[in-house]
Amino acid sequence: MIDLGFEEDVRNIISHFKAQRQTLLFSATMPKKIQNFAKSALVKPITINVGRAGAASLDVNQQI
Repeated sequence: MIDLGFEEDVRNIISHFKAQRQTLLFSATMPKKIQNFAKSALVKPITINVGRAGAASLDVNQQI
């Protein structure tokens, strides 16, 4: 949603939430724009990385 230009809309929605809340953000990639959004919009954000950034998962069978 952020990458599609809806950041202002998402921030508007978040502004109606209670200050004490749990908000989860999931993203397959974390470009700077998403990182900055997470830091400013989430309360005490924690990042969990699965696998190596930029690398294909060894557990996924890819065929051409």
